[in-house]
Amino acid sequence: MGHQIFGQSKATIETKDGLDFNDLQHILYFEGISNQKFNIKSDSLKGKNYQIIIKEFKHGKLSKTDIVFDSKEDEYFRIKTDSLSFAVLTKMTDFSYFKIQFQFDGFSSERKYTVQPSEKDKFALKSFLVLKHNFQLI
Repeated sequence: MGHQIFGQSKATIETKDGLDFNDLQHILYFEGISNQKFNIKSDSLKGKNYQIIIKEFKHGKLSKTDIVFDSKEDEYFRIKTDSLSFAVLTKMTDFSYFKIQFQFDGFSSERKYTVQPSEKDKFALKSFLVLKHNFQLI
């Protein structure tokens, strides 16, 4: 069954399923999701293991250390080439949780941390990735 449109000029209506890049960006922004991509490349990476560690600081002092992922858990996770690529997605939920997910090719690791409602606006995610000092090959 067709639709008729009456007027002085023709009108066309198109519908499109799916998302394009801008649509996805709008959804991420609307949901408060941050997405950062990392690519580390070095000839010395192949065959190495790595850890992802989250350190929580309160009032400038280290208050908590959490090993999120350790590639030594299984040979599958060892770096197989001269590069390591991953994405980090973060979100502050409505229930005062900070959610972080590390996405690799074929697997991911996720954590949730409680943030007090009074601290929610003061909470800041900072990257202290300094390859010379903090990125260690195991």
